[in-house]
Amino acid sequence: MSTVGRDFLRFDDEYDICPASLADRSAPEQRPVLHNAARNYYAVFRHEDVIQVLRDHDLWTSVTGCGPVLIEPREQFFLMGVDPPRHTDERRLVTESFPPSAVASIGARTEQLVLELLEGLFARGEADLIEDFARLVPLHAFCWTIGAPVEDLPQLRLWARGVAQGVWPDLDEETMQRASTARAATEAYGVDLATTRQRALEFGQPVPDDLTTRLLSAAIPPEIIGFTYVRLLSAATHTTTWLIGNLIYRLLTNPDQLALLQADHSLVEAAVEESLRYDPPVRGFYRTSTEPTTLHGVEITADTKVWPSLLGANHDPQVWEMPEKFDITRPIEKLRDHCSFGYGVHRCLGAPVARLQGQIALRFLLKKLPNLRLNGEPMPSRYCRAGMGLDHLPVAWDVPETAPSPADAGAATRVDRPLEPSPSPERLSAGRRTFGLWIEHNLDRSIGEPDEDRMQRRRQGGPVVWRQYRAEGD
Repeated sequence: MSTVGRDFLRFDDEYDICPASLADRSAPEQRPVLHNAARNYYAVFRHEDVIQVLRDHDLWTSVTGCGPVLIEPREQFFLMGVDPPRHTDERRLVTESFPPSAVASIGARTEQLVLELLEGLFARGEADLIEDFARLVPLHAFCWTIGAPVEDLPQLRLWARGVAQGVWPDLDEETMQRASTARAATEAYGVDLATTRQRALEFGQPVPDDLTTRLLSAAIPPEIIGFTYVRLLSAATHTTTWLIGNLIYRLLTNPDQLALLQADHSLVEAAVEESLRYDPPVRGFYRTSTEPTTLHGVEITADTKVWPSLLGANHDPQVWEMPEKFDITRPIEKLRDHCSFGYGVHRCLGAPVARLQGQIALRFLLKKLPNLRLNGEPMPSRYCRAGMGLDHLPVAWDVPETAPSPADAGAATRVDRPLEPSPSPERLSAGRRTFGLWIEHNLDRSIGEPDEDRMQRRRQGGPVVWRQYRAEGD
């Protein structure tokens, strides 16, 4: 197997504790807790220990940050930076603001986008699947979700990378400055978007029924919305990009599994779930002990960081048979129990959308790019320590001699021309039918019921003030 596969299981030198844990899987009871003396945090890898840390928010809190260093809680923290009971109210608000109808809309629009991207790429016969495809899909979904003009996508793309670099705030000064600039610009963008929308609501103007409108209708101030969108930009874009890249990479380097999938497209969902299990796009976020405790006889003092490894939990031989084998024929009911979206009260709210986009991407890549194959050495991502994925994935495919020239095909691609702001109501209705069963099966019922009338409203307006930050983001 390529060295890229082994690199997936590694941090940089200061955080390189994954290989030790993986080597110990033959006897996991011997080293259930590892300690990083240089950073003074502990790591747990067994499934039951990861679940315990993620579930017990009274003992393992999130309010002091998701990275390896303690930070002061902030009033602006929303969802990730708070615990129940406040977290319970905030999570309910977001789930009610993002009903199944919104997921159906994203599904229909993702199909349209994926088809247009692949049509634009096809005649080239080769591409960087990350830069030319996988990054664009979730970025568009982010714009649709909050009501941002897709014309702003190139700038949001730059900021998203900067924000991700600062997820664990203990980096060198130059990197942290870039991350700080990206966070400030994204926050200002979100505040301005929400402020513009708030004025429209106050004057009784028609507004889109998106997350921004729903949060404002719940009396969430623009300042909090802007701060929240900083985290959403990173969480909702990089993770799905890495999911798509990891999924295609594993299939292309496991030809027996790719052959199974090509012979039976009903395995698409299982392939996405097995990819999530095998290569979780997020390795895990830290928790902090609120009081002295012990883990397997290891004494842990209060205010100590503990890292629950989602990768470790997904490869625990006590839970998974032959965990190091990439196997898309595992029972789908079992596969859905992986820990890649977290566990407990902080389980990822965007899981239904990420799963849906992964399935759509895989289905059309198999259909539209014949004989898809690697076309060079992939490059693992290193700009976000919390993430696990690829920065570049060169691929190639067969192109018939009668295919249009790359120049002609490129004229229609959405890489250079933004997707239209909204599909037609008829397409949304078709999208609802297409994805209705999927949503019913995968989406938490507590999110609420679809609102048919709201699906036909259209977006208006856009931010202006944020543009002063463009120079810093470039």
